[in-house]
Amino acid sequence: MAHSSTGQPLTINILSKFQHLILLQKMMSHRDVLLLLCLSLGVLGAPHSRILSTSVGFLDDNKELSRKITLATYDLREIMCEVHKLCDEEELRIIQNGLGLHATPLEQCDTVSFNKGACFSQLSSGLSGFMTLLTSTRDLPQDKLDSLEADIKDLLTNIQEEMEAQGINAVNHSIQETPIYKTPLEEKAGTFLILSNLHKFMLMVQNVLG
Repeated sequence: MAHSSTGQPLTINILSKFQHLILLQKMMSHRDVLLLLCLSLGVLGAPHSRILSTSVGFLDDNKELSRKITLATYDLREIMCEVHKLCDEEELRIIQNGLGLHATPLEQCDTVSFNKGACFSQLSSGLSGFMTLLTSTRDLPQDKLDSLEADIKDLLTNIQEEMEAQGINAVNHSIQETPIYKTPLEEKAGTFLILSNLHKFMLMVQNVLG
């Protein structure tokens, strides 16, 4: 019987190597299956891509404008808190419900349920709605209010122009009606609540823009 250099019978040595190759192939197959399984789970669990625009200029410019609006809204809300002692939304819940004021949704812009066309429409409708609501605010410095409204109008225009550039048709969403105030307290509370909702909305807008 022929022997290998190690002294083992040649047939046994070949058989051993053949078995090793089969075992290695099986191990690689299992590893590849596990790798593919992990990759597929990773893909399934990954968040949807949320890209409003490929224009860096659009995103950067409007993110900065959104930040400006957010800060201005916060400052006006603080005036209502310091001057009129209206600082807590929970304490005004009954008045809020009576005036029909509620948060403006942006769920179509969420990472999980992102839909570009629907997201743009919600951004446009939301900004339009707040421009209308701000006309009902009271007891605010007119120059600061005018500046805020001008910035919101600019942001809305930029959003609408980007929609047009991408061929996205706006879908009209229901817009909150301007509240009807019956008392001075309702006027002040309504103003604070509108500013609070606008502030929360603008924080979401900043997040959407990256």
